[in-house]
Amino acid sequence: LYQRVLLNRLKEKVQQKKHMLTNAGYPTDTSQIHSFEQFDDIYTAPLHGFDSAQHYYCSCSSRQFLGRISTPTLIIQSLDDPFMTDAVIPTDEELSAQVALELADFGGHVGFLGGGKLLPQFWLESRILKQVRQFL
Repeated sequence: LYQRVLLNRLKEKVQQKKHMLTNAGYPTDTSQIHSFEQFDDIYTAPLHGFDSAQHYYCSCSSRQFLGRISTPTLIIQSLDDPFMTDAVIPTDEELSAQVALELADFGGHVGFLGGGKLLPQFWLESRILKQVRQFL
């Protein structure tokens, strides 16, 4: 649902900028676009000088730098993130010794909620503070 809403908003933006995109040679019929990758392949990647969505994703990903991090770094990734699939989770071999990767079962894309529905707890902030306090 979340992805569909955001994708529909992106498609609306294409319609709002239809005249500019048409003049630049881009298609403006978005009816066959059903994923972010399709959208990125048609619009995002070429508009920013990339050959394809995959070329864009690989070039802009921080994953390629994780093995060279020399500052203690905490990466928190939610396993139920609707945008980041298991394929984006780095392997231990890709991480430097200074990188700690924590995988949370729940958290969505940016939520990191705990507690019950009536009393949600935003635990990300407290987790970050715990990490920082180790180095103070």
